[in-house]
Amino acid sequence: MRFMTYVSVDDRRPLESITKLCRESFRIEKALTELVLVARQQGRTWTEIGGALGALVGGLMSRTYSTVRTLLEGEGVLLGARAS
Repeated sequence: MRFMTYVSVDDRRPLESITKLCRESFRIEKALTELVLVARQQGRTWTEIGGALGALVGGLMSRTYSTVRTLLEGEGVLLGARAS
């Protein structure tokens, strides 16, 4: 997977900038979710994945981890089991 991002925002147009940033944040969370799935398929534990997410700033890590778990639960992914 290759993921690159760049968003240009303008504080003179805050609503347009908010929309752009929100759209980009969804793309980032989708890519993160896909990589978490790959890590699980490779046998990585939730502890290891949580550690990788811990490299992010505290509040963002918590929100992102919660979002990823919610998305995976919605897809019916078994969260407690190691990938075989």
